[in-house]
Order: sequence, then structure tokens, then C-alpha cells
Amino acid sequence: MILLLLLAATRLFSVYSKDSYIEMPYGITLYWTFSGSKVHFTLKHPYELKHKYDYLAIGFYPKTGYATVKDVFLFYLDTQEAEDRFMYLIPNAYPLRDYSEGGKSNIESYSKDKFIVLSRPVHTGDYYDISFYGERRYELWWGLGIRGALDVEQPREEGKLEIELESSGKKCYPKIVSNCK
Repeated sequence: MILLLLLAATRLFSVYSKDSYIEMPYGITLYWTFSGSKVHFTLKHPYELKHKYDYLAIGFYPKTGYATVKDVFLFYLDTQEAEDRFMYLIPNAYPLRDYSEGGKSNIESYSKDKFIVLSRPVHTGDYYDISFYGERRYELWWGLGIRGALDVEQPREEGKLEIELESSGKKCYPKIVSNCK
């Protein structure tokens, strides 16, 4: 158990320290890296968010190619757990669990204080997941919300950014994708 925690902590700080990232609203920063057949995302968020919201969700939709759903990762701020979800491409869509619709959860997650690390195969073969490719543009959807009686409610705050998932330590600013440094 201790070895697993040390391995996860090593991954947390190696993913956090050198990777491509984007600064989002509410003091949230999303970092990513590709390693072999996996993509790793690290979310850094202000501690205060957990006093106002129950979850933070991020979703990806490719700007090129074809996808029928938005791939969503939902992070509970109080328990620091993550879920694999998706959203249909309709207005006011609700993030559904992959496994409740016949898909499967393909994520591994680890969290510590203000960091949440999520790893997933680049290609899962799951109908409700998209494939991630370096050097491609994606619409990044984000949402902050609370839990409802049965599940999470619609996000109270949400927005969209366009990003390019660079695969080598570049910082990408929202809305200025062509100016990655």
C-alpha cells in the first residue's frame, strides 16, 4: 500500500512539474502529458472551491474528426475521487456515467490536497470515450457544480476553451491556441 502511494505521489509531482498546461477560470490549472499509450491529466485547484462546489468536471471534444459524445472526467472535491462520464452533444446535457450506459470506466486516479491526477489509455475502444492525440485541437469544457438527491446536478458554473494537447511541455493560453510557447 505504501509503495502504491509513493508511486502515485511520484507520478503526481512528475506530471505536475514539467508538462503542458492551461490556466482556467476560478484558479484551476489543467496539466497533461502523454507517456506511451496513456494520457495523464493533473488538475490543480484552490482549496476554497470545495467549500462552494461538490465537483469539478472537464470534458473534451475533438475539433477535427468525428465524435458522438463529449468525454468527461468528473472530480469530487470533497472525497477527491474521479469518475469516467460522458455528455451527449445537445444543449444542457447532463454528465452520465460510462458504466451506467453499457460502457466502462477506463480511468485511474490519485489525489492529494489541491491536486487530482487522472490517467487513462489514449485509446480505450469504449463507445463513450474519445481517443486522445498529441498536437490536436480539442474543445475543453469545464463545469463546477453540486450533488443532487440522486447524482450530480447540472453545473452551476461552466465554460469552454479551445486547447491543443501539445505533447512536449508547452503552455497554451485560452483562445490563443496558435501562440503556444
